[in-house]
Amino acid sequence: MAEALAFAVRGKVKADIELQPLSSINQIFDRLEHGDVASRMVLEFAHDAAAKSPRNQQATDSQQPVGASVDR
Repeated sequence: MAEALAFAVRGKVKADIELQPLSSINQIFDRLEHGDVASRMVLEFAHDAAAKSPRNQQATDSQQPVGASVDR
């Protein structure tokens, strides 16, 4: 177990994700039902709200997306 964690810490493990906005949740579930998802889906919650606020735009440009993963 320690060896596996050390491998991940060194950056040797990469997650294959597909980033989608929360607004496309219905299409994502349709794709999951039909087996049309090859990787992990990550829902971006903050993107839609932050994009509407010019005050938050600079902060969101430098931050990682906030989201949750949906496993198939």
